[in-house]
Amino acid sequence: MKTAHCYRDLKKPSQALEFVGQAVGLCDPMYVRTLAFDRLVQAASCVHMGDPAQAATVAIEAIGLAGALKSERYLRYIRDLKADLCSYGSVEQVAAFNTLVADKYPALNG
Repeated sequence: MKTAHCYRDLKKPSQALEFVGQAVGLCDPMYVRTLAFDRLVQAASCVHMGDPAQAATVAIEAIGLAGALKSERYLRYIRDLKADLCSYGSVEQVAAFNTLVADKYPALNG
């Protein structure tokens, strides 16, 4: 999974999606924290490929999986994705993502 993170950071979304797809497929569903991180990497890769609606949909799934998770790394991923999606606020799914983030993580709205 670290490979997907690296490709995401390098803004190489097609490679990131390839590796995150493998990671999600191999991850036991009981590891929701890991799946939430994987899904956020997937969401970032989707927005970098120009699909903000899919990115927001996947991010909403990730937030649902994460439950009460509030690690600094997890919140950074949410914050980074929020920034990546800022110019797509009129997209319905992005608006839903922004509303969810505002409700669940008010500290990220500053």
